[in-house]
Amino acid sequence: MDNNDPKVIDAQIVDDTSTETTQSGDINPSDTSPSADSLLSLTGLIQNYIAGIDRARKELTEHRQLLTDSFMNDEAYRLEEEKVKAATKVRNQVKQQILKQPQLWLCLKK
Repeated sequence: MDNNDPKVIDAQIVDDTSTETTQSGDINPSDTSPSADSLLSLTGLIQNYIAGIDRARKELTEHRQLLTDSFMNDEAYRLEEEKVKAATKVRNQVKQQILKQPQLWLCLKK
């Protein structure tokens, strides 16, 4: 051998991925590191919380609709609601008339 030639050393390539996958392509949790287990556990918890929030939101929407329907089906409530709408309309008209006064325009411009 010549001294100028680089030495060739036999080596073995080691693949550092020690996790195994199942037939569906998912990572087998028993073969993962502790940090990966924590991540999988945390992901599961987050997904469960999100699913719970979605269920609660759906139930709340259903209950809100039931409550609204109950009020609107009651004749006395519906009549009073119409009176309130009419009174609100009259109040807004009077308010607009008052705001048209010149003294109030000066106050509003300041």
